[in-house]
This record gives sequence, C-alpha cells and structure tokens, in this order.
Amino acid sequence: MCIVAEWLSGRRRSQQSPAVALAAFDTSVLQIRDWLSAEQEMLRAQPVAVGDYDEIMQHLDKQKGVLRELEQKKPQLDELLHTAESLKGTENRQQLHGKGTS
Repeated sequence: MCIVAEWLSGRRRSQQSPAVALAAFDTSVLQIRDWLSAEQEMLRAQPVAVGDYDEIMQHLDKQKGVLRELEQKKPQLDELLHTAESLKGTENRQQLHGKGTS
C-alpha cells in the first residue's frame, strides 16, 4: 500500500507546473527553517550545569525529542530535495530551450 501511495505522490509531483512546485518548495523551506530556528533558540536558551545529573538527563530527553522530530520530518526533507532536483531540471530544460531558439 505504501509503494502505491509513493508512486501516486510521485506522479502528482511530476504533473505539477513549475510555478506550483516552486511555491510548495518555498513553503516547505520556510517551515523547516522556522522549525530549525526555534530549535536553535531553545538550545541557546538552556545552558546545562555541569555535574547536575538530573538537569543533564532532562536536556538529554529534550534532545532525544528533537531527534524524533527530525526523523518525522525526514519525508518532508526528502520531498524538498526531490522538488529542488525537479525544479533544477526544469530550469535547465528551459535554459536549453531558450538557447536553441536564440
């Protein structure tokens, strides 16, 4: 079932116009950037006291949570890479087409 969903998702992506794909790409980049910025600020705001075992364990648990979130975002990151590659291919085809008609 998962393979079928991936195949259908790939077909939908390939049928998107470059403008729609670019808009989706921009949205995904902004979402990931916002999430990473929030995580970065959280890390900066929480210094760990050396030698405080309980505090160290709390921070370790938070970091494990960040790792779980990152693993959950992997499909979105993979989609982002695929879209970027598709957009790059579209841009290259348009450049070649433009050179051929000049």
